[in-house]
Amino acid sequence: MHVLNKCEVALKCDRYLWRHNSVLSIIHEYIKCHMPYGWKISVDLPNNDYHLPDGFSDVTQRPDIVLWSVQHKQVVIFELTVPFEENIADAAEWKRKECHSLVNQF
Repeated sequence: MHVLNKCEVALKCDRYLWRHNSVLSIIHEYIKCHMPYGWKISVDLPNNDYHLPDGFSDVTQRPDIVLWSVQHKQVVIFELTVPFEENIADAAEWKRKECHSLVNQF
């Protein structure tokens, strides 16, 4: 339980990032298998070629997952947070603020 609840040792060992990336990887694989034809995906994971759709090179933040379709003129961004159960409300509020500035960049 300490790994999930602001443990300094876990923080120094990148366990939070590992947990986040593990969940993100599963979501990424699911989306890739169910993505409609013509859509593209980019995911912010190690060893992945992360890129944004044309016209979004000025974006300073890196969303966890970006889906886009040139044909449909749509961009969908995903941001993931994997908090401890007691911190869900705080994490959701923090992500809302972070995503607000991210959406404004898009």
